[in-house]
This record gives sequence, structure tokens and C-alpha cells, in this order.
Amino acid sequence: MGAVPSACLAHNERPRWRAAETRSPVLLNIYDIEVSCEVFVLNQALRQLGSGAFHCGVEVINREWSFQGTKPRITGVFCSPPKKCDGYRFVESIPMGMSRFSEQEIIQLIKTLEAEWPGRSYSPTHRNCTYFSQKFCECLGVCCHMPSWVMQLAGAGKEVLDTKDYYQEALRGAQCTLGCDDPISPRLRARVGA
Repeated sequence: MGAVPSACLAHNERPRWRAAETRSPVLLNIYDIEVSCEVFVLNQALRQLGSGAFHCGVEVINREWSFQGTKPRITGVFCSPPKKCDGYRFVESIPMGMSRFSEQEIIQLIKTLEAEWPGRSYSPTHRNCTYFSQKFCECLGVCCHMPSWVMQLAGAGKEVLDTKDYYQEALRGAQCTLGCDDPISPRLRARVGA
């Protein structure tokens, strides 16, 4: 295996990681977002439809890392015991492959990701634990294709918000073309929530 992908390194850092003597298994641990019976039943039903509301983390070297929203100036990356993330109900583990990086190299990689994933950048639809897990798996050199049923709900929310943003921008462009004093502009603006 070659060096860590450059997207996983700090801006001025050169790839220094070498392949480790032994390989470490990498697991994607998936949780229901709440421990309540209602959420469990809802996720069971949504999973049959290829969706659900899940939390996930990446387990490697007997630790599990994930991402959450936090106060400004604090990383959103956190570590927990494998399959025991507080506030969530463990559902299952999915093998993602074997990493060739040593424990020390993985810890260095986590330090790099901590700087790139501040808690204030968290978004339930654009930058959450599933996107972090995908990026961490990519950096570990293992499969980074997340199960669609884990990503589907956040992806659908992202598509809705991106579509709304697109039409708001198109409306702003139309207003400039038509002129801001055009009588139709306030009605169009109210319709799309601009």
C-alpha cells in the first residue's frame, strides 16, 4: 500500500506513513440514534425501505472514532469503546477491510482529522458522523463506500436543501434580471421562502 491519500494530510505535511508489519481490521459500527423503543421500531421499518436514522463510528486498533457537533474551537472527533457509544443503541458492525497502518500512524491520522473536523462544522445533512466515517475509512485505505441504508436519510435531506438553495439562487438571478421593483418579485420571493 502506498502513502496516505493527500486529502488526509495537513496542508504542509508530506506523507510519512509506511505500511505496518501487521494489518488492523476496520469495522463500521452502526447505531440507532436513540435507545428508545419507538426509534428502534421506526428504524427497523425504514431499513426495509433502504433508509433510517443512524449514528456510526469507525472501529480500528480497539477504539472507535466518530464525529459530532460541539462548541466552537473544539474538535468534533471523539473516541469511545467499540460498540458502546454513549446515547446510542448498537445495531451491527460491517467489515470495511484491513488497514496497513500501525497504531502510531493511525493516531497521527486521527490528529490530522481532528483539526479538519471541528465540531462547529457539523451539519445533520452535509457533514455528520456518516461523512466522517466515510472519510476516515478512505484515509485508512479501506473500503469507503458506506451502506446506502446508512447514508440515505442524510443524503435525501442534503438533496432537499441543495434543491432549495438552487431555486433561491435562481430567484435572486431572476430578480436582478427583472428588476427588484417588479410586482411579481415579492410573490415569487414569498413562495420559495427567500
